[in-house]
Amino acid sequence: MNTKPTFQSEAKRRMSSSHSNLPSGIRQLLQRVVVALCLAISAFASLPQTSLANEISGGGITVKSLQNGTIEAESSVGKFTLRSNAEGCVTNHTSVRTVNDDAVEVVRGLEGPQGQTCQVTEQFTPTANSIRWTVTVEADGEPWTVPITLDTEFVDPSGMQFWRSGIGSTESEWRDPLKNTELEKGDWVYGRVEGICLPLASVFRPQQDAGLSLICSPEDVILDLNLQSSESGIRFVHGQHRLGNGRAVTFHADLVSHPADCRGALVWMTTRYASMFNPPVPAVHAMAGCGAYSAFDEVPDVEKMKKMAFRINWWAYFDWPYLGMNLPPMSRSDEPWVCCDPYKTGIRREMTYDQLNEYARNMKKAGFFALNYFTTTEFGTFMKGADAVDYDIPEKELWKDCNSFAFRKIKDGILMGRNDVPADNGWKNGYGMDAGGPNYRAFLVEQAKRQVEQLPEFSGICVDRLDWLQQVNRKGDDGVSFVNNRTGRSVRLGWMDMMDEVAAIFHDADKVIFANLCNSYRVEVAKYLDGVYDEFGHMGPRLNASALLCLRKPLLAWTPAASTLGSDPDGYFQRHLHLGAYPTAPYPLNNHTITPNARAETQYMDYGPLLDAIRGKTWVLFPHCVTVADETAKANLFEVPDGWVLPVTFASDQKIVKVIVRNVPGITSTLTFDALHPGVAEPKPLTAKAVGETVELQVPIHRGCAMVRLRRLES
Repeated sequence: MNTKPTFQSEAKRRMSSSHSNLPSGIRQLLQRVVVALCLAISAFASLPQTSLANEISGGGITVKSLQNGTIEAESSVGKFTLRSNAEGCVTNHTSVRTVNDDAVEVVRGLEGPQGQTCQVTEQFTPTANSIRWTVTVEADGEPWTVPITLDTEFVDPSGMQFWRSGIGSTESEWRDPLKNTELEKGDWVYGRVEGICLPLASVFRPQQDAGLSLICSPEDVILDLNLQSSESGIRFVHGQHRLGNGRAVTFHADLVSHPADCRGALVWMTTRYASMFNPPVPAVHAMAGCGAYSAFDEVPDVEKMKKMAFRINWWAYFDWPYLGMNLPPMSRSDEPWVCCDPYKTGIRREMTYDQLNEYARNMKKAGFFALNYFTTTEFGTFMKGADAVDYDIPEKELWKDCNSFAFRKIKDGILMGRNDVPADNGWKNGYGMDAGGPNYRAFLVEQAKRQVEQLPEFSGICVDRLDWLQQVNRKGDDGVSFVNNRTGRSVRLGWMDMMDEVAAIFHDADKVIFANLCNSYRVEVAKYLDGVYDEFGHMGPRLNASALLCLRKPLLAWTPAASTLGSDPDGYFQRHLHLGAYPTAPYPLNNHTITPNARAETQYMDYGPLLDAIRGKTWVLFPHCVTVADETAKANLFEVPDGWVLPVTFASDQKIVKVIVRNVPGITSTLTFDALHPGVAEPKPLTAKAVGETVELQVPIHRGCAMVRLRRLES
């Protein structure tokens, strides 16, 4: 038994001993006062700690909680408040506490729009360079959903600037994605055209060189995600997550303080989530160059194509028997199959493994690379439906009939649309597919193994049409989605699960994977890729989105026709140089992209040496690493195998542009410097001036452009 006197009983004893000679009435009054005081002190001590005690700091940001659950924070951009919420729910109670003396936690009990109950727990933990914000929502009842928000509201937003990944461009107009805008009202969808491609947003105070970014973790399960901004703050909204049945849904984000340059956010993200930005097969950098999407089965004019910086052909012969059967199961390498005739020409074409390897081998000998076609999200051509399945076809011959194969072998992968019928709006009336189906996933794994085993001469594959990843399969259940008041299976999540296995097959064999992202510009999708070949890269927002996903990877962008160069071909090439991207080159038999054209080829040859210079590039992301005096031009900085390259673009009629490089380890005035210019045969030597920790260059300009090379002496 515990005989230690309580705080209250000990106080009573001492008061009685000290004042035993006082009248009894006064003694009783004093006793009551002391007891009341002790109870008040005891009650205060049992409360959560005060706002000063509930305070943490990390990465230049201070966060503290008030007793009402309000989270106040401060960084170099000023003061702001933080709050997570389940939209449409009403808060019933709030509690605040510290966790292990190094984290602040707020717990809110809420009532849902239909009387459901849920609890939102948000915890703030300091790291070496951020404040980690973890939000967990636990709910009961039948499955339901509401948007989950992470809000940042600034006390004084006046003069703030704003940056998001993909800002400024429209489908018809390209704008520099590194530029800021005013903090304004807007709503952008993660992964979509004219939306955002990285789950981050930044605000800046340029005069104080102060920036703050809110960065959502791409390692979380992200279904729908919107970035919303107002004149006073930014917030992320997670949607379509299934609540109820005691399920816990957790999101992570980081608050990062950095200088007033979007590179501060990008360097943090590419460091923290390096595996999502680094190519799984680093040798892909040697393959970088202008691309083609061609059925031309001979080696093109090698000298001419190399002058145009050409390197990669995404093989578009359509040699598969139908879309989705990427490589049919043949018993011998010389056994032919009948190729697809998607345009119903009536012309019979045949192909063998040996023929495919011979083509890729010849390309490789010429210094070029071939990527084979691979599709994961569509299957079949001119599909006829379940009523047309032929159950008499022997198993061994089943692959020859795409409709029967689909329903007899991989039916669980058929994407069901409205009214629970197959989504047959694919290419040539093929079906949309969901790799979350176990049988279809096994089929794709088998296809991947066959590619690696049977086509050793190909450098890898290019995966087409990832726009299907936006869909939800009404017939599946991934355990996390809740869309239109029903369960379903996110095609994106099923695809990612499949790619965990399929990508490993290719990468373990040192085969690269490119993909046509279409409308799936997300970093957690791009993590499986060694590079991107964007079919819509000639459009401003898509080029920007792919470029920011390829900060450390090669990017090839579509050029639909010679007319795409327009009246300003210099501007067309210079935006690619600025972003470290390669356009598609004029190439024989290119499919719905640029074919040989004398005027266009002259432009490509003029810019070929400048495009060659960025081969192997990775973006330099130190804040303010490169600037142009008086902003008379644009400039970017890439590291390449023999040093660095610095494209100076859009200099208009300038003759000389002053460029300043700072804060980049290894860049000193002892390097060798020269400049390449479009249409000029010889590089022009440059002299660098060291000023403190910066290097200044007076860069001569020709046609609004220069590609400055900063090379190590041993190079």
